[in-house]
This record gives sequence, structure tokens and C-alpha cells, in this order.
Amino acid sequence: MDTRADINSPRVVARFDGPIAAPIAKGTKLGTAVVTLPDNRVVEYPLEAGADVPRMGVFGRVSTMIQHYLFGWLS
Repeated sequence: MDTRADINSPRVVARFDGPIAAPIAKGTKLGTAVVTLPDNRVVEYPLEAGADVPRMGVFGRVSTMIQHYLFGWLS
């Protein structure tokens, strides 16, 4: 159901080339934000890392993987 607010709101889509693996340096281009305005104009903005992201150690990666498989469906 479209409402007046939906019609007058811009549509934003984030596009990434694929999974982003750490480490990531601050300022690295990660993708593009594509904004479609209500008048159908399209504006693109680069998405960049706002901070350095270090590579996790073995235990951090295993812990993250377990959390993803156990609780990823919640997000």
C-alpha cells in the first residue's frame, strides 16, 4: 500500500561488489549509495570506510561465525 509519504520519499539502495574482507583502511571505497528522488532523478554517492577495521584473530573469526549462524536470522 503506497501512502503519500512513500511517494514523496527518496529510495536509497546500497550496492557492494561482494563481501568485504578485513583489514579495511579508513577511506577505502566499499560501494555506492544510489538515491532515487521522487522526481525520478538518480544520484550516486560513494560509500567509504569511516574507520580502520583490523583483521580479527582466529578466535574472533570463529566467534563471529558462530554468532552469525546461530543468531544471523534475527537481523
